[in-house]
Amino acid sequence: MPPPPVPRSGDRPVLPTTYAMLAVAAMVALHLLAPVAGLAQAPVTWLGAPFVGVGLILSFWADKLLRRRGTPTRPFRPPRVLVRDGPFQLSRHPMYLGMVLAALGIAMLLGTLSPFLVVGVLAWLIDRRVVAVEEAMAEDAFGDAWRAYRARVRRWF
Repeated sequence: MPPPPVPRSGDRPVLPTTYAMLAVAAMVALHLLAPVAGLAQAPVTWLGAPFVGVGLILSFWADKLLRRRGTPTRPFRPPRVLVRDGPFQLSRHPMYLGMVLAALGIAMLLGTLSPFLVVGVLAWLIDRRVVAVEEAMAEDAFGDAWRAYRARVRRWF
């Protein structure tokens, strides 16, 4: 399946942070309105806190590294530098991996089955609507260097 088209300058694509915020709102709403099944209670649910923490740290670390290298951190902007160190050694998209890990942690903290469905939808939306576009842009910008990096480092983890 080809990637979605790169947004043009006048387009206003949905940003991954918007998807993440909507996902958290949907998880809380589903937990409160349609919990489906209780999976765990505190203190077991507290195991979600490290996922939230690691996810946030990973996202902020990747963001800081991109900024330090002078390449855009906002999605859908052409990259200027191919960053391959730090968290980018483990994942080609550590900021988005961090968002999904944080969402997974929130689902765990809530302790019911319903929020976990949203985590999968969040990962799918980011992968199809954002990552696919960014990877096509990276291939255009960096060619063989991108293809070598892509062959060595997994998309998510």
